[in-house]
Amino acid sequence: MWSAFFVRAETPTEIVDKLAAAVHKAMTSDEGRAYQATLPSAPLMMGPKELGEFQLREYQRFKRVAELAGISPE
Repeated sequence: MWSAFFVRAETPTEIVDKLAAAVHKAMTSDEGRAYQATLPSAPLMMGPKELGEFQLREYQRFKRVAELAGISPE
């Protein structure tokens, strides 16, 4: 399981970077770490570029799983 924050595609890079830094700061704070300890998963802590690459890999992986299982969109 994973979750992420998203912004509109036309959001300026400096704003995306500022938001990413704020989320990272919150997640690495004592409070953020305490919250994460209550969850059944571990944080991935990726920046915007890494998250985009991760999402593409996940899409491709699950597309292949669906193809192998004979699942197709209607």
